[in-house]
Amino acid sequence: PVVFLLVTLLRFHRCHNTTVSTILLQERHLAAQSQVVKHAAGHDDVTHLL
Repeated sequence: PVVFLLVTLLRFHRCHNTTVSTILLQERHLAAQSQVVKHAAGHDDVTHLL
């Protein structure tokens, strides 16, 4: 459930992010987020959804 919410939020933000600075910030956040999700899930399948 948590992963689904994260993916939904990320997709929503990607659709509305237009500025370069926001995208760069999003990429840094996504990298950190994927690390946490990957560690919590224990496999790489979750990161592919992101």
